[in-house]
Amino acid sequence: MEDKSSNQIIIQALLEAKDTYVSGEALANTLGLSRVAVWKRLEILSEAGFRFEAIRNRGYRLLEEPTSLHPDLIQVYFNQEGINKPVYFLDSIDSTNTEGMRRLGNGAVAPGLVIARTMSAGRGRLGRSWMAMDTGNLYFSFIFRPNQPLEQLSRLSLWVGLKVCEALRANWDIPVQLKWPNDLLFQGKKLAGMLAESTIDTDHVRHLVFGIGLNVNPNTDHWLTDLANKATSLALAKGQALPLHHVAAVLAKTVFEAYDTYMEGRYMADFETLWTRFDALENQPVKVRRGETLIEGVAAGLDPTGALKITTADGNKIAVHAGDVTLSGTP
Repeated sequence: MEDKSSNQIIIQALLEAKDTYVSGEALANTLGLSRVAVWKRLEILSEAGFRFEAIRNRGYRLLEEPTSLHPDLIQVYFNQEGINKPVYFLDSIDSTNTEGMRRLGNGAVAPGLVIARTMSAGRGRLGRSWMAMDTGNLYFSFIFRPNQPLEQLSRLSLWVGLKVCEALRANWDIPVQLKWPNDLLFQGKKLAGMLAESTIDTDHVRHLVFGIGLNVNPNTDHWLTDLANKATSLALAKGQALPLHHVAAVLAKTVFEAYDTYMEGRYMADFETLWTRFDALENQPVKVRRGETLIEGVAAGLDPTGALKITTADGNKIAVHAGDVTLSGTP
């Protein structure tokens, strides 16, 4: 049995035991290893950030999970959530979205998920660069082969964002909102960003990568005042650190299920309800910058394609399909 599978079996047994102990003998029998070999594996896991308690004649108990993503623990949590998609785990990468496109181009199985502890050349919307070097956060890119006309996918990103908001509220009671088109906010501060990228053959989307960067338990000591005024995290919102690997599993399950629901056309009945519930811009005065053009008015919901509707001061209604949106009065 290879080390990775052995580690996952040990981790799963300890997680399932919760606050009770798992005997070393039981682990050894399950794995077909000696108790010394089990102890050595626990030592290796300890070096990766796991904390265990060992008591003679009782066994082992898991006290603390790593604060940085661990591939075996990720897989155990994914298994518990019933996620059977391939996971491509990387310690560091230029961009998970870029890596997702590379893997799709090289024939990787899709749907799938690229995860990295850190990114050196992450990207945001409108070509913005985004450094992602905090291992307490999540950097995910989901890969798909939709083979659908581009116009049929026009509300997919919004739908996924709404379902992520719903999941974060349901699991951790954090009142997250979605700021059109791709930011998750808590009390007006950015919690997460999303970026969908695609390759198109004729009029059909062949490859689709959906990236999410979510602030979970970042080290805020290095945050400058400007960043602290604009950004937040799940830990700051909740007042305590959240279980990073559990958050990762919930997020992954949510996105995969949201994609399936959308592609099967089963999202329509709930879309408007969720948008009304999570819309961060509803009836707010906003500014939308498109290149050198600035549009000002009041956000008035979405049109059927997912474009943001703006009511200007003279009463005109404009549908904005792309642009940089800020609340009026903010830079």
